[in-house]
Amino acid sequence: MRQLATIVLFALALLTAPPAAAEDAASVLAKARADCASFDGGTLTVAEGAVREVDVTGDGEPEEVVDYSGLQCSTAATFWCGTGGCSLDVIVDGRAYGFLARDWTVVPWHGLQVLLLRVHPSACGMAPGLPPCVRALTWSGNAWRTVAPPAN
Repeated sequence: MRQLATIVLFALALLTAPPAAAEDAASVLAKARADCASFDGGTLTVAEGAVREVDVTGDGEPEEVVDYSGLQCSTAATFWCGTGGCSLDVIVDGRAYGFLARDWTVVPWHGLQVLLLRVHPSACGMAPGLPPCVRALTWSGNAWRTVAPPAN
């Protein structure tokens, strides 16, 4: 009986808990600023173009995209970037979806907005130094859609 009461109290706490705060570019940058500061008191610099508004969902309204290749922490040479690329947050409906990419763009194709990510060759099952690999995603049904790489 005590276990049931605990479960009920936990369920009620979940139902009455405040909703998670909606994310936007400002909150993503605030977290990046805090992360940078936590590393030897670093200072965050945000380059022009690091935050862009692009329609990635195809609904005609722009979403915010935070490209970490445009962020610099004064105490870390490569805080958000490495050989696999840089972090990229695409914010859709108050939620930041994180990706890792060497470069990115959004292109219209047959009525879809396609997010193209140039990724590390290992993401396609290839060894480093081989031809580039591209990941394509579309937003549909409140989720990102893509296909898995073919089996080798």
